Formats: sequence, structure tokens, C-alpha cells
Amino acid sequence: MMLIFLNRVGGTLKCASRLADRLANAVDIHAIVSANADRQLLPKKIDLARVRTGHSSFANIICTVNPVNYMRIFSFIRNYAPDVIHFPVEHTWNILLQSRLEQYPVVQTIHDPVRHYGEEHMFYDFVRHMELMRADRFIVMSRKFQEAFVNFGVGPEYVDVIPHGSFEFSNNVWPGETFPITPLKKNILFAGGINHYKGINILLKAFALVLKKCPEATLTIAGKGNISEYRQLLADIRNVTVINRYVTEKELAQLHAACDFVVAPYIDASQSGVVSLALANGRTVIATRVGGLAEQVDDGETGLLVEPGNVEQLASAMLLLLGNTEKNSKMALEAKSQYSSRFSWESIAEKTLRTYTLACEEHKRRLKVNSSPSFFRNICRAIYNYRKEKRALKNSF
Repeated sequence: MMLIFLNRVGGTLKCASRLADRLANAVDIHAIVSANADRQLLPKKIDLARVRTGHSSFANIICTVNPVNYMRIFSFIRNYAPDVIHFPVEHTWNILLQSRLEQYPVVQTIHDPVRHYGEEHMFYDFVRHMELMRADRFIVMSRKFQEAFVNFGVGPEYVDVIPHGSFEFSNNVWPGETFPITPLKKNILFAGGINHYKGINILLKAFALVLKKCPEATLTIAGKGNISEYRQLLADIRNVTVINRYVTEKELAQLHAACDFVVAPYIDASQSGVVSLALANGRTVIATRVGGLAEQVDDGETGLLVEPGNVEQLASAMLLLLGNTEKNSKMALEAKSQYSSRFSWESIAEKTLRTYTLACEEHKRRLKVNSSPSFFRNICRAIYNYRKEKRALKNSF
């Protein structure tokens, strides 16, 4: 088996790495990764073939047009001769690679089947459609979006739902035997990339209401992204700490250790590694009832669900946890227990291996009937489905 994931940082890299390490317990597996990736996030149990993708956007463009990189990847593939090739992360290079891999069964994981609000991009949306044209099997992380592939020209019978895995902090980033229990210091945490769909403006307005009834409450916003549109709100609200940069795993562990609960006030979502991280480490989560978040958070058991964009409801949920430490602690303990068992990487690896088997069967069927379309035909189909998606997809959910 072979995994190819060329992203450098972020939750998708952690997902792919955790999966690779768990698969290594059951099968012979290899991975091709970016030589510029955060080494702390890469798999620890398998040998890695590395290809330079660049440390910056400009360097990435140079690496993308360099044919030597693709020759190296194809050379690795020929040497390993995998039974299945899995792309656990979407990447621009995937479509160029997949066009030359007709002889291999291909699995593609799609983390966000529907583009987030404010992140629509014509080029990357087209790249996605090209990826969908080649793969024999697909993986999504929530049942909510299994049917979305109809708009891509892919039947739901080719889509497997495998949930987002848990991200417990290891001893490498958290010194000690166990992660600390909820400290109950009235500290609220928002962690993750600063994006339009994350609902930070809603969070800040809700926190302003919280301060009126709980003036000692504090809010930490930690993540890389454009914070400029929230500067006026931030200037008007006290007790808010902003860490506006990439946050390391060690820093992230410290932030979670110091918070009472985590908020994910997203306007839209597929699923969330932020939510997974919090629950797996014993932190209650307040999330919005969008996308697959309701499949991660059990309302009233491991966290609270509120309606997206509802400032008053979000504020009430935060005040409930701030004022009821017993309830918060109970849900935090349940979150850790439940998430680690239901969303273990062992279970995810087992389900992924079943997807590989189905991909091999589908690939054999394609070869038997000679139904693997040409690269040019894939381009035409991708253009058609892209236009179809723009007309229909946003009205589906």
C-alpha cells in the first residue's frame, strides 16, 4: 500500500500521518511526503520518500512545474509497486500524478466535499473535479456529505464514510503521563486557522455578552490567518488574547491544558480536527449544528450544539458551562472516554483497509470493461461537473 500526501502543515497532514502509522501495524505500507513538511507531524513508524514542494507559495510554483519532482515520485511508485495508492489529502499535484497511474487502484480522501464559505476558488475547485474523475473509491468523514458526490458525477455507492480520528497529545508535546483534567479557570479557547467560515465575528459578539454576566471570563483566539476584519470588535472587547500565527503542537497542548472548553462557532463545516483534538483530550466543545459537527459532538453529552450565526445562543451556551463547573467537567470526561474509543485510529485504519479492498475490486471491473477514461475525457467531464456543481451543490444542504 502507498499513501501520497504532499501538504506541509495542518490538520490534514496530522490525519494522514496518524493513518499511515496505524496502517503500518497491519500491512506493508510506504508514503511519499513533502520534504518541506513539518517533521514533527510526519509518520513515525514507516520509511518516507521525500519530494521537495517548497517552503513558500513562490517556491511551491517552481517545484510544481519542475518535472524532476514527478519523475522522482513515479520512480518511487515503480520501486514500491503498491497494491493500492491512497491520496489522503487533496493537492494540486494529485491530478498530474493520477493521470499516469491507470494501472493502480486509487483512493482519494475528500476532507471538505463542499467548499467553505469565502473559500471558493475556480482553479482549486476544478482540480478537485479532476481528482474525482480518476479515483476508484472515495472517503469522506461525515455521513452528511456522502450524497454530495452526486453533484460531482459520482454515485454514493463509491463513497465510504470514515470519521475523523482523535488527536490525543503525546508525551512528545505534553510532558507527563496524562493530559491534565479541565482546570476550570473560566478560560475559553478558539484554536485553528482564521477563516471566514469559522464565525469569529459571531464568537466575539457572543463573548461581549458573556462578559456582562461573567466579567472574569477570558477568551484566547489562536491561529494563523487574516485578523484585520475583526480588529474593531477586538478593540471594543476586553479579556481577549490573540495569537495570530501558526501555533506549534507544543503550544497547542499548553493552550488546551489551560482552557475550560473549546468553541467552534463555524458558519459551515464538513468536520473539524479542532473539535477532534479538544474532545480526545478531555475538553468540552461548543459547536454549531452545521455539516458533520453534530456527528462529532453529542449534544449534552460531550458538548453543546448551537445554531450557526446565533450570537445569543452561543453566549448562553458559554455562560452555562462557565456557571456550571460540574456539568462541564462531567462532559469533558465523557468526551475523552467516548471520542478515544469511537474514533480510534485502529478502527479508522481497519475501515480504510476495507476501502482499499473495494477500490481493487472496482479497478479490476474498470480494466475488464476498459472503462478508464482518458486524461482529455476527464478534463471535459471535470468542466461539465464543475459547472453542474455551481448550479446545484449549494442548494443541496
